[in-house]
Amino acid sequence: SDRIREERAENLEKAIAAYTAALSVRTGDALPQNHAETQFNLGRAYQDARQFTKAKTTFTAAIETVEFLRGEIIFGSGREGDKQKLAEEYNRIYQGMAQVCLELGENDQAIEYVEQSKTRNLVELLATKHLYPKEELYANPNAYQTHCQQLDQLRRAIPSQQRQLQILMGSRESEEKYGDEIEQQRQHLHDLRQQRNSLLQEINQIDSSFKFTQQVEPIPFREIQALTNEHAAIVEWYIFNDCFRTFIIIHSTEQDSPGETPGGDGRKQPIVWSSTSEDLSKLENWGNEYLRRYYESQQAYAEFKAVERGYKRAKTAAEKQQLQQELESKQQEWEEIQRQWEAGMGELLQQLAEILHLQDILHILDQTSETIDQLILIPHRYLHLFPLHALPLPDQEDKCLLDKFKRGVRYAPSCQLLQLSQMQQRTDFSRLFAIQNPTEDLIYTDLEVEAICSFFPEPKPEVLASRNASETYLKSNQNFPLAHCTHFSCHGYFNPTSPLESSILLAESQSSEEAKKKGLEDGYLTLAEIFGLSLDQCRLVTLSACETGMTEFTRTSDEYIGLPSGFIFAGSPSVVSSLWIVNQFSTAFLMIKFYENLKESLTQNPTLETGNVAVALNQAQIWLRDVNKEQLEVWTMKLPLDRTWKRHLRRQFFGKMDANSKPFQETFHWAGFCAIGK
Repeated sequence: SDRIREERAENLEKAIAAYTAALSVRTGDALPQNHAETQFNLGRAYQDARQFTKAKTTFTAAIETVEFLRGEIIFGSGREGDKQKLAEEYNRIYQGMAQVCLELGENDQAIEYVEQSKTRNLVELLATKHLYPKEELYANPNAYQTHCQQLDQLRRAIPSQQRQLQILMGSRESEEKYGDEIEQQRQHLHDLRQQRNSLLQEINQIDSSFKFTQQVEPIPFREIQALTNEHAAIVEWYIFNDCFRTFIIIHSTEQDSPGETPGGDGRKQPIVWSSTSEDLSKLENWGNEYLRRYYESQQAYAEFKAVERGYKRAKTAAEKQQLQQELESKQQEWEEIQRQWEAGMGELLQQLAEILHLQDILHILDQTSETIDQLILIPHRYLHLFPLHALPLPDQEDKCLLDKFKRGVRYAPSCQLLQLSQMQQRTDFSRLFAIQNPTEDLIYTDLEVEAICSFFPEPKPEVLASRNASETYLKSNQNFPLAHCTHFSCHGYFNPTSPLESSILLAESQSSEEAKKKGLEDGYLTLAEIFGLSLDQCRLVTLSACETGMTEFTRTSDEYIGLPSGFIFAGSPSVVSSLWIVNQFSTAFLMIKFYENLKESLTQNPTLETGNVAVALNQAQIWLRDVNKEQLEVWTMKLPLDRTWKRHLRRQFFGKMDANSKPFQETFHWAGFCAIGK
C-alpha cells in the first residue's frame, strides 16, 4: 500500500488483495486485535484508491471489532489500562472512518465517529455511576439503600485507586523505589474488587439482570443537535493527520438554510470547514511557540524561587550577601520574561484566530442563523489549552468572541460529556463550601473568599482557611459533600509529564514520601484522589487557582485528563478553571464579579439554568477587561469588605494610577478562566 515503485493504482489493488486474504486467517473470533489492524489497513487502502463505499464497509467492521474488545474490558477488572492502549492504537480507525464519511457527504455520520473517538473512558464511568438495581424487586427498602450506597462507594474508590496505582507505576524506577507501596496499593485494589464481586453476587440474588457496568452507546447526531437550541451553536474541532476540520452544529428548524443538506432523518447535517495541510503545520508551530513561551516563564520563576529558598535558609550575613545579587538577578530575569509572556498574548491569539480561520467560521454562523448568541466550543487535543473564547475579532464593537455571543461561550470535552452534564439536575445553589489560602501566601484570596461569602447569606458558608484548609479536614468534613457550590481559592498546578498527579495544594506541608511513610495526607489533592470525592449535590466547582483547566495533550487516545474531569466525575456538572498561572490580584476581582453576576441571575430565576455559569463568567471577564480605575474603585468600596481591606486597596492600588487607566485590559488578566460543562 505504501510501495514507491511501479504504478500506485496497481500497488493498491495488490495490497487490497493481500489484506483481504489475510482476513481469512486473522478472523474476528480467533485474532480480534489482528483482525481490527488488518481491517484498518484494508480500509485505508480502499480510501487511498478512492473506493470510499468499500472503505466505509471495511472501517465499520474494524470499529465493530474494537468496540467488542472494549466491551470485554469490564470496569473494575484491572484491565482498564487496556482500554487506553486500545484507544491509542485504534483511534486512527475512527479518524479514517470520519474522513471517508466526509468524502461521501455524510457529515452527520462523520461527527458521530469523531465523537466516538473522544473521552470514552470518562463517559463510560459517568454513565455507569448511577446505575442501580431495580428497587421494586427489593422487599426490604433498607437493603436497597445499603446496596446503592455500597455501589456508590466502590464506583468512586476503584477508579481513584487505579489512578493512584498508575501514578506509582509511571516510571522505570517505580518498582525499585516504591515496591512495597505498589504492592500495598495492588492489594487494596484487589480487596476493592473482591468487595465489588461479593456485592454483585448479593444484588444478583435479588436482581439477576443487574451489572456493575454497562456498554455505553455512541451519541447519535440527532442527540448532538438536541444539545443546541435556536440561540446556541456547537463548534467542534478535530485534528486529522493532514488537516484540521471545524464542525458547526446548529439547531434543527423546518426549513434548511442555504448551503446545507438535510440528514437522513430530515435534520440538517453539520457544516464542515476544512483547513489545508499548511494550516495544520501553522497550528502545530503556533502551539509549540505558545507552550515554549509559557514554560520558559515557568522555568525562570522556578529558578528564582529556588534561589529565594536558598537565601531564606542562609544562616550567616555573609551567605545572604553572597546570594543577594543572584536573587535580584533571577527575579529581574523572571519578571522580564513574565512581562513578555503577558504582553505577547494578545498578538499570539490574533495569530491563532487567523490560523483557525475564525472569520470564515463566524461568517458561516451568521449566514446560517441571525439568532445565535451562545457558543459551545469543543476543542481537540492541544486546542484545550488555549483561551479560544478570547480570540480577537476585527470588529470594533465585538472585540473578541465573548463580546459577540451575549449568552455565553462555554466549553465541553465532547458532545457526549456535555449531554451527561446537562442531564444532571441541580436545582439548589445556596450552600457554599470554600477553601481559602491554605498555604498562607496568597493574601488576595482572603479578600476574594470574604467577598464571595457575602453572596451566600443562608446557610452560613463553610470556609476552611489557612492551616485548617488541610487535605485531612477537607476529606473528613461532613458539609463538603453537601455543598451546592465548591470554591477553591489556593494554589494549583498541572503536571504535564504525569497528569494524574496534577494537584490542588492544601495545608499539609510535608513531602509526599514523608506522608506515605506516616500514613498521612501530604496536602496535594491530586486528580487521582479527586475521582474518589463525592459531590453529588454540587452545581458548580470553581477552581480559582493556577493551571486547573490544563489537560494532557500529547496522547491521541480518547481520554480527557485534567482536574476538570475529576470534578465532573465527582458530581459537578459545571467547572470553572484556569489555563495558566494567573495573577492573584486580578483573579480576586474577577471571581468576586463572577459570583455577583451569578447571584443577580438567581434573583430572576431561583435555579441556575444551562449556560448561566458561562454567561456570569464571560460578563465578569468583559467587565474586568474594560473597567477603569475610577469605576473599579467605586465598585470595590461598595463590596461588603471590612475597613482594613478598603484602606489597603486605596493605598496599595488605587492611589498609584490614573483615573481613566484600565489596569486589567491585557488578555493575561481576564482570559485565563473558562466555563466547562453545563
